[in-house]
Amino acid sequence: MRVTTFRIIAVAVLSVLMAPRVQAQGCSDAGVCTIGTVQAGFHADDSEYYDDRSPQPLRIQVQSVFGAGENGVTILQVVPEASWTIASPITTGTLAVKASLPYVYATGVLKGLSTSHAGIGDAMISVSNTMAVDASTEIGVTVGTRLPTGSTDASSTSGTAAGSPLPMPYQTGLGTTDLLLGASVSMDAWAVALGYQHVLQNGNSNAYVDDGEGYFTSKDLVRGNDAVARLTYTLSAWDVSITPSLLAIYRLQADRVEGAEVAGSRGLTLNAAIAGRYMLSRSVDLRVDLAMPLIIRDVRPDGLTRAFVAAVTIGVAL
Repeated sequence: MRVTTFRIIAVAVLSVLMAPRVQAQGCSDAGVCTIGTVQAGFHADDSEYYDDRSPQPLRIQVQSVFGAGENGVTILQVVPEASWTIASPITTGTLAVKASLPYVYATGVLKGLSTSHAGIGDAMISVSNTMAVDASTEIGVTVGTRLPTGSTDASSTSGTAAGSPLPMPYQTGLGTTDLLLGASVSMDAWAVALGYQHVLQNGNSNAYVDDGEGYFTSKDLVRGNDAVARLTYTLSAWDVSITPSLLAIYRLQADRVEGAEVAGSRGLTLNAAIAGRYMLSRSVDLRVDLAMPLIIRDVRPDGLTRAFVAAVTIGVAL
């Protein structure tokens, strides 16, 4: 790997880790940013990493995610994911089906007491079709859904606060059934992806009203839809790939709380991220992701605020 490549990597890492901390409250991804062709990634079939082997049809991965949320809440997730890839019956490319179901643990302080909640999060399922246009260009599309398998109505079990509704950062789900759409184009090391997340059905039953604790009121929350755009550049050498990226998430409509629009909840969140992957063997890879926001929306009642996100993923092709 050349010296100039190391310099690019160093600048990308520093841009993530040294971004202004006063604005470090964003990364408000409701799910579409992590599906199929929209996620920050590498070549879709990864065939270059398996030497003379064809890409394997089944891949299992487990991701551990650390997130620093609002008001000092810490969110930990373990996310198992399975993907199945076959030759596409639609195009000359590949068809991939992915499914994930996270386990979420959130801990913080509410009413002066240590508070935590844990449980199954929202399941996500997606189908992606990718195909090569030529030797250096690939296009892909993704259709998926987020299902409300997590909770939005959990209450505190701590001391005098027992029975009080927990704010959304402690809940394990969003309470909505969502349609997820994505499309991407990659040319050599560059890739551009677009995504859209539409709330099909709202079932959020959160009842939290801020009484001076500093959490956003989220009673009867109705979340707006999101449009996203991602720009990535991948640096590869031997068994290592580094992918810095910029991710823009735009909340298209203001969120609604207690039947009224929430001023400041519509608008842009811009995140800087970097992902690195190392091939441990011909079928096992290790991936590390770091992300933090550069621009944020003023009000975020959905509980998705993150000052910083770090994730480690182990994947196995079977």
